Parts: sequence; structure tokens; C-alpha cells
Amino acid sequence: MNITLFGGAFDPPHLGHLQIIISLFEQNLADEVWLVPTGVHDFDKKMSCAETRVKLLELIMNHLPEKYQSKVKIEKCELEREGVSQTAETLEELAEKHPQDRFSWVLGSDNLEKFHLWDGYQKILSNYLVYVYPRQNYPMRPLYTGMIPLTGVRKVKASSTEVKKRLKINQSVMDLLPKSILDYIVEHKLYL
Repeated sequence: MNITLFGGAFDPPHLGHLQIIISLFEQNLADEVWLVPTGVHDFDKKMSCAETRVKLLELIMNHLPEKYQSKVKIEKCELEREGVSQTAETLEELAEKHPQDRFSWVLGSDNLEKFHLWDGYQKILSNYLVYVYPRQNYPMRPLYTGMIPLTGVRKVKASSTEVKKRLKINQSVMDLLPKSILDYIVEHKLYL
């Protein structure tokens, strides 16, 4: 089985995340997509607690087309790991646990400029396919050997940072989030 791992803080997950998941299935690049919420962020990024981010992921998965819902799961290995989470370590761990499957990774073009700073980036490129989706205001370069640009995908405009920024100034986020996510954020007073 071809499994694409989609890692991120998902703080909060947004419509752009859904767009990428759907694109992976529509382009027949994945039999399953596993969402991998970051445990401790490598670049010292402050995040909501793991429980909150997992709940938000569960909510947003309900907004996928029904035919894809059973093909998406939340993989919590990075949340369970102590210390900083490294993508290379995650890929290696899951490949060992599931030797019958082929793993790939998907990331946004906003990660390309600093990809060479990721621990084990060469190991990732040598052993796994890496799909790159276009993010607004971030060029699709440098593309390393082993990276495959997702074609036919609109540039992802939504970002968790933009969601939080707008919420702080009481500006609408309905173009970035499904209503169920916004309702949960408001009910639990997140990012306000």
C-alpha cells in the first residue's frame, strides 16, 4: 500500500490541509494519507496541546468527501515520542513497523528553503518520495532530487498562522476553516 504521511502542527487544521489530502487521492499518489501531528517542534514553535490538535484533526476529517474518509487516519507516533520530532525518524519508524507498505511524505513549498536544515534530510530524499504542494508567496524551489511537485493544485492560501492572526483581531475565518472547527475554537476559547 502507498501511504503518504502529512506532517504538521495542525494548529489549527484548515481548508488548505483538506485540499492537499484530496489532491493526493485524486492524483492516485496515495492509497492512504496519515496525518502526523508534530510532537515537540524542531524550530521551537509554540503549539496547542496534543489533545486539542488531535480533536481538531478528527473534526476536519469529517469534511473530506465520504469516499476518502476511511483512507485518512491520525498517526500519533510523534506525539508519543519524547523530545523533538524528526521527519526522518518518523518515516524510518513507520517503515519498520509496516514493511509491506511504501511511505512518502508531503510538504509545502514554504519548507523548501530550509529543508537542508532538517535532520536526516538526505536520508529522507534517498529512501522516500517527497511530494511538494505550492503555498502562496513561497516558490517551488529549490526542488531536490526525489521531490515531486504536486501538479494541478491551486496554491494553498490558508495557513494556521493566518487563522490565528484573524481570530485575534476578530476577523472572519470562514474562507479558511470549516464551521465545525471554528465552533470548537470559539467554544474552547482557542487562539483568542
